[in-house]
Amino acid sequence: MITWTSRRLCAALAAFGLTGACDGVAGFPGTTAKPPLTQTRMAGGTVRLIPPAGYCIDPANLRSAFALMARCDVLGGGNNTKGAPLGIIAISLTLPPASGNLPTASQIAEVKSLGTPDRIDEAPGQLIFRATGPAPVDGMDTTHWRGAALVGGQVMGIAYFGTTGGRVVSDEGAAIVRQLIGRTIAATNAL
Repeated sequence: MITWTSRRLCAALAAFGLTGACDGVAGFPGTTAKPPLTQTRMAGGTVRLIPPAGYCIDPANLRSAFALMARCDVLGGGNNTKGAPLGIIAISLTLPPASGNLPTASQIAEVKSLGTPDRIDEAPGQLIFRATGPAPVDGMDTTHWRGAALVGGQVMGIAYFGTTGGRVVSDEGAAIVRQLIGRTIAATNAL
């Protein structure tokens, strides 16, 4: 189990009934931190990250090459969730390999110690698939969506987890990852 360092993310996890992930976090469950973000620039400003509808970026966990997202209401960003399922999205940015190509679903699964990928959806510069592997906290489904996309000279890696048996593991989860990729590519290309 991962111990998160953000009171806001702990509040999001509490919405899942996963407060054990927040053991030892000062001030949990309240927060007076910065409000959640609806967009941000990453990787030295070369990538503009835009969450899918109903999700916001947790500013407490934001780094140049890493971001966490959850539904806006559980991050303190109002009740306009747009019907989004409860879930947590982790984003990482890395430089692409020398070939300039994305890794395959099988390569990502091997590096991340995931089960055999299924529901693979590939498009130029984009990859989405479902896999099984360790959940970030107890109570989240081990089946989850992964994605990768070439964005602003970076490889954006995506991991999207939801509650056990929840909506995130369905095709709806793939559509949300697709929306995240599309919005982020469009916003980054407009820089």
